Amino acid sequence: MKFHGAPPPVIWIRMPNQAKAAVLKLLLSHRLVLQEALQEKGIACIELGPQGADQ
Repeated sequence: MKFHGAPPPVIWIRMPNQAKAAVLKLLLSHRLVLQEALQEKGIACIELGPQGADQ
């Protein structure tokens, strides 16, 4: 089996176990930063925690 292209982008969520609503709130509150990094800058891995995103 052959794979072509870059691997899929990863959002690494760094926070203790949380309810789905808390994770969703974190993702939505950083939505624009995530979109810019993944789509416009082509960054493959983003670390996301309560303090924000590290690329």
